[in-house]
Amino acid sequence: MLLALTLLGVVSFCTLDFGYRETSTRYEPGGLTVSLGRSGDSRTLEVENGEGERVETSLMSEWGPSLRTNLYRTADGNLGLIDFGATWMILQSPLRLEEAKPSKQWQYLGTFLRDGYKPGNQRQECMDTLMDGPPPPYRSWIYREWC
Repeated sequence: MLLALTLLGVVSFCTLDFGYRETSTRYEPGGLTVSLGRSGDSRTLEVENGEGERVETSLMSEWGPSLRTNLYRTADGNLGLIDFGATWMILQSPLRLEEAKPSKQWQYLGTFLRDGYKPGNQRQECMDTLMDGPPPPYRSWIYREWC
């Protein structure tokens, strides 16, 4: 009986989800910080500027090891993000997130993965195709079965 309870305790501890927080470096001279966090299967995108203003939004639920969120510099100098569930542009004055359509002119900066932020020179631009349907029409070349 004691062995069974001990094994149950070890299995329960091993399956606990302690969550994680991924943070990028600062990208803007004004001090923008882009962060991704997870608690359980919830993922949150958070943007904070140098004045302490903060905006956040929920991302697609965590379901596997390679769900990523890519970071870009847009043609007009803002930051853009592509997550499998949506695409945003980060705008300042006031700080806000707006849904956007990515363009070929967006410059890939890096990606947020489970093990933290990786700059573009360490991880290629890629998004996993999580469903059997066709990838979104914008930047469709980045979608692969496995990144």
